[in-house]
Amino acid sequence: MTTLEYELPAANISNMSVTDLAKQLEEDRRHLNIRTGKGKGVALLDVQSKNSLTFNSLNSCAEYLTSIGIKTTSHTLKSRILSGKEYKGYFLKWDEQIFVHGKANSISVSNIETGEVSIYNSMRDAERSTSIWRGTLKKYADSNEPYKGLKIAYI
Repeated sequence: MTTLEYELPAANISNMSVTDLAKQLEEDRRHLNIRTGKGKGVALLDVQSKNSLTFNSLNSCAEYLTSIGIKTTSHTLKSRILSGKEYKGYFLKWDEQIFVHGKANSISVSNIETGEVSIYNSMRDAERSTSIWRGTLKKYADSNEPYKGLKIAYI
């Protein structure tokens, strides 16, 4: 059985089929901007303007700061998050938005022709049951492209 990693305040009990449930979870994931990945999200707050930006990783935050002329590394940013100190006019913190760790993702594999859906608790479980290599599962789940008549998605 799949365990939810986040709470949906407006969730209702329903007698949905597995196919409908998988589709609804995918729609909810997109609607709520639930991100997937191996790292934590980062929020960057501009001290003067009070504007904030969010990033999927420390590296993407470091790339953004470098693009606006602030040379930095993800290691430096992490130390600033942990210390709580301002960094060149910005405060950084771990992002409080819903974030699902990549290794904990459940995977849905749907047969496009028959509509049959199988849900797996992890990439490893999906790989074992489908005999599709984990890298291929991830590639097609990230791209939303079909793979040999199968639709692979994170849920």
